[in-house]
Amino acid sequence: MKHTVKIHKNNIIVKKEVSDDINIMSFLHDNSVNLQTPCGGKMTCGKCIVKIIGISNTISSEERQLLGEDLISGGYRLACFNNIESDIDIYLDDDYTASILTDGKTINPQVIPIVEKKYIKKQNINAGDQTSFENKIKKLTGAKEIINPLSFLRKSLRTIEDGNLNATFIVINEKLSSVELKDTSNVLYGIAFDVGTTTLVAYLYNLKTGERIDIHSAMNPQQKFGADVISRIEYSSKSDDNLNQVHELIIKAINKIIISLCEKNNLNKNDIYETVFVGNTTMIHFLMRLNPKNIGVSPFVTVTNEMYNLNPNEIGINMNLGGIVVIYPCVSSYIGADTVAAVLSTEINEKKEFSLLIDIGTNGEIVIGNNKKLYSCAAAAGPAFEGANIRNGIGGIVGAIDSIYMSNSGLAYRTIGGKQAIGICGSGVVDAISIMLSEGIIDETGRIAGSEDDLSKINEGLRERLIKVDGQNAFRIVTSDKKIDIVITQKDVRELQNAKAAIAAGIKILAKSADIPLKMISNIYLAGGFGNFINIDSAIKIGLLPDELRGKIISVGNAAGVGAIEGLLSKKILNKANNLAKNIEYIELSAYSDFMNLYVENMMFEN
Repeated sequence: MKHTVKIHKNNIIVKKEVSDDINIMSFLHDNSVNLQTPCGGKMTCGKCIVKIIGISNTISSEERQLLGEDLISGGYRLACFNNIESDIDIYLDDDYTASILTDGKTINPQVIPIVEKKYIKKQNINAGDQTSFENKIKKLTGAKEIINPLSFLRKSLRTIEDGNLNATFIVINEKLSSVELKDTSNVLYGIAFDVGTTTLVAYLYNLKTGERIDIHSAMNPQQKFGADVISRIEYSSKSDDNLNQVHELIIKAINKIIISLCEKNNLNKNDIYETVFVGNTTMIHFLMRLNPKNIGVSPFVTVTNEMYNLNPNEIGINMNLGGIVVIYPCVSSYIGADTVAAVLSTEINEKKEFSLLIDIGTNGEIVIGNNKKLYSCAAAAGPAFEGANIRNGIGGIVGAIDSIYMSNSGLAYRTIGGKQAIGICGSGVVDAISIMLSEGIIDETGRIAGSEDDLSKINEGLRERLIKVDGQNAFRIVTSDKKIDIVITQKDVRELQNAKAAIAAGIKILAKSADIPLKMISNIYLAGGFGNFINIDSAIKIGLLPDELRGKIISVGNAAGVGAIEGLLSKKILNKANNLAKNIEYIELSAYSDFMNLYVENMMFEN
């Protein structure tokens, strides 16, 4: 049986005929609707909220609990809970446009890319010389070998007319890769990719001049399988078909970005001779279509941590097939190529003084040390810093509350893009908890004050924001245009406590393992989107970052992306990356008996 589904978004209506009993979340994903699905459809996060008119499905008690009565009365439902069983209208009144961090430090490496082009125009190449054509080409280009000799030589022979050679040769790492039958020596472009769990960022560069041409960012479409790597590992591990789906989804997104960058800048895909990829270890496995199932279970073993130089055909990258795909090396299951790239871009491996690099996310990566030795660990913070598992939490999208502060008129906030508030992202949650702590709304245990408490010491304007939501104490930030309160609940506070305790304990265990007192650290670098937008004072106030680090903390933006760009422009940096990954020692936090004690200790707030 067929049903008519109308998708309403930005005053545009798309009409679809759909078979009976298709899940609404799957239907929307299949129609390229960017829906918030942190749990990957497991019916636990309550984020895939859409307004549906005409739905006949009976609402379950589980869906009712996740949505709340106000949203239900407004016609909202959770897409993952419901199938299409009648003609319906779906209203997507929020445009989930991501605010993706692309900037980092200024880049000034020596431009010596791994790919070179050599145009050779030589008269009478065969005159008086019995040296083989192959050896003549090697001598003229300085190459030591040929990557695919038979196909290369067959094509190269077509470059000779009347004994004269006229061709452009592509040389990669002193190896002949391909030949072009005319002078294309001035056309040499490359793209550096930062493949994040949530976002993709691509940087287009002219490899002849080192000039940045363009930047492109997009959401990682693998989110349909879950917001975190564990959900995606679980899905991909069920079958080869599932793994292929996850792999093909990211490759399709990457190729779409390449085409978009080329069209925008009057280039052809064949003008792209080098792509460089960084990402966490799981994303790198998906990129190469390697099953990451053992990353998700103890003892957390990867298929590989090595750096790879691949032909584009090997993983399906749509670029010049005579070019190269470089994949940065990883350190361990949870210290990936993105961390290696971030270390390179911050140069903590070059400095004599001690430095600390922190990328705070679902999996907080931490590196400490100097030019003599580097130590790393991964702290399982959970998704609270990315808005998941928070009642009104969302990612860094337009309309997300990303900053909360006290003004002369009371509580104030800012949203990404200056739009109407639709939820609160990680940096906003940290600010909210910091204010609640400062104003006595929560105590050192994290308990939100209730009606049974003496509330006289709390500012009257803030006291009025203390409400009950689904039977639990909550602090209202604002009421959205859906007439829904955007709040911090007691459960949200507990989620944040767990997350911040994991990061704080990780920092302290790593410093102790490296025998580096926190007061001896000279530079603290916060990397990534969360680290770039977080209020440092709020982070210290809630105990996410140690007070000993105050005044030394620098946000370095997308340090992983910068490290990828540096490798794109310089083969010396690529060599450094390869050596660096092998020399970062990984510390497994769970192996330390005092980690759990520190974790519990750091659950508390110091008011």
